[in-house]
Amino acid sequence: MNTGKTARIVAILLAVLMLLSGGALTIIKLIRQTPAAESSYSEAVSEPSGSAPAESLPESSAEPAEKKPAPTFAQLYTANLAGKLLEQYDSLCTTVHLYFPDGTSYWYTHFAAKEGNGYIFHYIDADGQEESIRPDAIFRTGDDGSIHFQVAYQPEYDADINPYITSSNAYYYEPTEEMVSCTREGSNYRIVSHLDMSKDDYYGSNWGYTEGIAEANYLVDAETLAIQSITLAYNGETMMETTVEYNGADVDSPMMDTVNAAPDHKNITIYYDYGSDDETAYQYSVPSNTAFFYSQPDGFTMYLDPEGTEPMAEADSNDARLTAEEVSLYLIRNAS
Repeated sequence: MNTGKTARIVAILLAVLMLLSGGALTIIKLIRQTPAAESSYSEAVSEPSGSAPAESLPESSAEPAEKKPAPTFAQLYTANLAGKLLEQYDSLCTTVHLYFPDGTSYWYTHFAAKEGNGYIFHYIDADGQEESIRPDAIFRTGDDGSIHFQVAYQPEYDADINPYITSSNAYYYEPTEEMVSCTREGSNYRIVSHLDMSKDDYYGSNWGYTEGIAEANYLVDAETLAIQSITLAYNGETMMETTVEYNGADVDSPMMDTVNAAPDHKNITIYYDYGSDDETAYQYSVPSNTAFFYSQPDGFTMYLDPEGTEPMAEADSNDARLTAEEVSLYLIRNAS
């Protein structure tokens, strides 16, 4: 029973230029490591080890409501896919607390909601790390406490970012999980299960347990199977507590409070697929207290000039065209 890890970044090739703070120019693959306290699965939009695609999970035979069988864990997984829940609810807010044998603890929260044709997403954890995804920009904290303003284009939202958000599940299916009991509590099910911790490295990497039987306790809406809470324990000691709130507000964001207090902004226009029939202008108002990160997808090169002769990878951050209040950049498709 792996609750949803929230690796806090979509793997997009980014070229970094600190237009506002004068930082060095580098090319990096921006992938934040998942903290040890989170799930050991490393890909933000992949299924966890041993889980089956939602469409292939087994369904139990339908029976009259008064004889309705206990839900299977496969059904529980399918019902709690974040993307599916966001079709039923305005928002999801999942908070996970982890408790370790040495007495320390860790927590993280992720919030997701529909906005227009896309989504908004917010992650915050006990270390003060944050990520805020909006349809027009991504803000995230750096390891040094700085705030990054990060762009992405609609094809990247469609291919990477939206699937990342809709896979921020509270629960992942484990075929080896065994149901112990399922009882009705008002409008909910109370489900108790056992998990063999020797079957998944997740327990060893987070708690140091390579064997033993953990007990999971679920509170689940009996009609929709939407998870309300999950508790995981071993030998009477709580390992993890997960709660899910539906149709609620986002949690406070110190990062966005800082962003919103910026005294001024720089206007940056990026011409995506410049010179083609699909050319699109993306305009950004970048707060002065953030560092600007531009995205250079595979098959494209970002240029400082519309002729495509001055790659950004070779640009001088002190170039007057970059320090101006109005900046234009040109993302040009590479010649085939």
